[in-house]
Order: sequence, then C-alpha cells, then structure tokens
Amino acid sequence: MAELTNPVAAEALTDLMDAPGVFRLMAAPVVRTVVSGQPVFFTIAARRDLIQKNYHAKGIFYEQEELEIIRRAFPPGGIYVDIGANVGNHALFVAKFLAPTEVIVVEPNPVAYRVLVNNVMLNAVDTCVDLGWLAGIWDFGCDRHGVRDGFSHGQCRGRAACAR
Repeated sequence: MAELTNPVAAEALTDLMDAPGVFRLMAAPVVRTVVSGQPVFFTIAARRDLIQKNYHAKGIFYEQEELEIIRRAFPPGGIYVDIGANVGNHALFVAKFLAPTEVIVVEPNPVAYRVLVNNVMLNAVDTCVDLGWLAGIWDFGCDRHGVRDGFSHGQCRGRAACAR
C-alpha cells in the first residue's frame, strides 16, 4: 500500500493499523465466494446493513447490473474513482476484475470505511486501491500525472499498478 499523504486519512486510519502500512483486520464474520474463478472475501460487520445482509452475506456483489455496465465501459489500465465508496462493493469489483491502474475510494463514514479497508486487505487489492481519500478530502496539489502544481499541502506520488 502506498504511503498515506493525506493527514486526515492517515489520522483516521491509525486505529486500524498495528504499524505503518500494516492493517489489523476487524473481528467480524467473513464470507468467501468465487466470482469469475477468483476468490472474493466480504466482511459482514453490520448484519442490518442492506448491502452486507442481502448481498455480501450471500457471496454476491451488490448492483450486479451496474457493475456489468462498468465492466463494458471501463478501459483496462484506467483509473476508477468511487465517491461514496461505502464498504467498497464497486471499488472491489473494479480492482479484482477490470485491471485498473488505480482505484481511488472516497468515503467519510468511519463505520463504512472500516469495512472497506477490511475488504481491500482481505482481497489483496491494497496495491492499487488508494485509501488516501478516506475520512475527508485533502488537496494533494498534483495533476493527474503526479506533477506538483505549486499549491500542494501534501506530496505527490506515482500511480501504483494493481498486482495480478
């Protein structure tokens, strides 16, 4: 996982880490399934949550029709931005099956982003999922190629490719 240069995200995720970049998984049930020949793991931390209860607990992705539309439209090597990522349903699908260069997740709700982080780690997609936008927005001051624009409060970083 890339270094968290967003101080808001770094502070928010501190309680989920044992050491820098080493996340501690939640004590929650995990469902293992196989999708398109690949293992997929879903954390079930809130049994009353619609997505976790009605979809992930059954080993299926939420909004499958929309995910298939994304599959047809998303170019391999593209960058996917999931604003309102919730527990990571769409981000996980893209990271696992669509060969992105990077998946950027934006989620301010700590209840949701804790499950999202768990799902990212369990599915070993942390090399391409950027957790630097969790818990709030921070201006990195970089253009889409990682070049500093002179107004930065943070540091630019290169894009990490998803491991296959």
